[in-house]
Amino acid sequence: MKLFSRLLKDVSDDNDRNANVQAQSDNHTNSNNQSNSNDSIKNNNDQNQNDSSQKEHSKNNNMTSTSSNDETTALTSVHDQRVKIENDMNSLSHEYAQLRGKLKLNLFSERDDYQNKKNSLTKQLNALKKNEKAVQDNIEKNQNENDGKETERLAGVRADQKHQNELLYKYKEQQKDLAQKIEKGETKRSKKQAELDANQKKETDLSASIKNETDLQKMMSLMEKQKSQVDKIYKDRTNIEKDLRKIRDEIGVSKKDLNDVNININEISSTVSLLKTKIGQQEQNIKNNKARRSQLIAQLQASSKTNNNEINGLELQLKNVNDNIEYVDKYIKDVFHAAYLVREVYLDSSKEYLVVSNSIDNEQKESDLFDMIGFLERKMNTGVTIVTSFYNSKFQSIVDGYTKSMRIDQPKVINLFDDLQKSDNPSEKKVTIPESDSWITRTDVETQNTLIYDKQENLMMTVEHFEEKIDRINYFKNSKIVKTNVYNADGILSSVEIFDKSQKLTEENFYRTDGSIVLTIMYESGVANTFQVFDQSGLLQQDFDKKEELVTWWINKLYQGKSDIVFVGSSTDLLYKVVAGIRDQENTELITFVENAHSNIGRIKALLHKEPLIDNIFVQYEKDLHAIENTTDRDISVSSIKSVTNEEMYLPESLKI
Repeated sequence: MKLFSRLLKDVSDDNDRNANVQAQSDNHTNSNNQSNSNDSIKNNNDQNQNDSSQKEHSKNNNMTSTSSNDETTALTSVHDQRVKIENDMNSLSHEYAQLRGKLKLNLFSERDDYQNKKNSLTKQLNALKKNEKAVQDNIEKNQNENDGKETERLAGVRADQKHQNELLYKYKEQQKDLAQKIEKGETKRSKKQAELDANQKKETDLSASIKNETDLQKMMSLMEKQKSQVDKIYKDRTNIEKDLRKIRDEIGVSKKDLNDVNININEISSTVSLLKTKIGQQEQNIKNNKARRSQLIAQLQASSKTNNNEINGLELQLKNVNDNIEYVDKYIKDVFHAAYLVREVYLDSSKEYLVVSNSIDNEQKESDLFDMIGFLERKMNTGVTIVTSFYNSKFQSIVDGYTKSMRIDQPKVINLFDDLQKSDNPSEKKVTIPESDSWITRTDVETQNTLIYDKQENLMMTVEHFEEKIDRINYFKNSKIVKTNVYNADGILSSVEIFDKSQKLTEENFYRTDGSIVLTIMYESGVANTFQVFDQSGLLQQDFDKKEELVTWWINKLYQGKSDIVFVGSSTDLLYKVVAGIRDQENTELITFVENAHSNIGRIKALLHKEPLIDNIFVQYEKDLHAIENTTDRDISVSSIKSVTNEEMYLPESLKI
């Protein structure tokens, strides 16, 4: 950068000096540039050896001129001196352009290294921050965790335990009451049993007293006396036995109830025991969970500390890288006198490059198209694809001619009409011109076209040839063209053009190679206003009012949903505009070619601000690239696709005359 700054300053300071001082300054400048050239010899031996020879010759001439200025003045005219100065300046300009390109490549390579490092550090930093956020979320989650569900379940178990204890107490009270009731019943039963025994004893005693009496009369008298006693004994016995049965029944019912109560007590006691065990387990779980969380929080906090240390380290590295990028950016802007970064367009050979065109109706468009193709193929050392939407039966021969002269690989060609016209079963019927005695046939010496007349010398048709094959047949009526048949390279009918009485094109019909119609274009006042696409059965499939609509349908059919595609085309081209409007911006890229950028700065400014923003531009010459460098108000990638011409001088503005 110091060299360029000094160069600019030297020339700026010398502008007011006389011609001899200026010539010496130029010689001094050439000497400085000779030093730079020697540094660059390592990268390009053959070219730089030639440059060195030229510079050495120039240097020797300059030394001779300096040592014997008076003699040189005598031998050469002022005009010759001016021519020599201009030649030296021209050599300097080309060397400057070459070194400028190398320096730009070097600086942007350095910037790319920093950018790649920045991307890597940013990726690591984002991953660490994401991890740290997850750690903090985990810490917060564990700190806020209070075993609510476990505590809630524990409260439920304790409530169940309380309820079961209440039932147990209730059943034990019932057990106690029933035991007391049974005990009282047994006491009553014992008393009644004693009463029954006493009653039976009375009967036995009365019976014994009768049995011991031997006197029958006395026995009868005694029996009379005991009759009322016996009746009372039996009556009392009946009541006693009735009461005894009742007491026994009550005791039986109480014992049954007591048995049921005991069963319930056993079941509830078992349930209470299980609940107690469960409560103990849940309390232990809560205790263990708290201990586990405490341990986990400690581990997470240690991990967080490590993360923060690494984050701080990465942020420091990232700051240093950003500082380096900022320094290189400023250096680039200072060296190239631009407020924004303008770098070479990055070309990725792993992607498919499609150079699109809707028209090559003039030599410049044709030249620009193949310059783009040549530039891409040379830079990536791989073939590209041409996608066209115009009808030109000779286009393949044009491609062949350019690829041969430019010494580049044959690009793949995809054409709207060829794509629509292809079929699985092409016709074997080739075009021929029948012979007729009623015709007069002549050959145009200049064009080698065949002209056919009737016997009255009225022109009927002309047959045009291309590469010794019938290319088209024009039909005439009253010396006016009415129809033209166009044939492909295989001699199969490709299209039919129909003209009105004013010989204006009114209709074009295009045919598949099997002979079925595929496309009809209608014209009104020379402008196409209807585009109809037909299926294999001849039924209307699509109907469009504009070619843009036809092209949109076709491009979507070919490339919708595909990725890793880069579309390349002129900003003024219809096919480019269609592609730019409908492409998938996430999965495809766009390179815009701009013609005569140096003389269309207003259009360049408008193009740079058009949505979606254009990031990659191809221009024709280095001067176009410089114009964008001086115009752009944002970072952008620009490449010039044409070779430098000897007549052009690419010096800084301060070095130009």
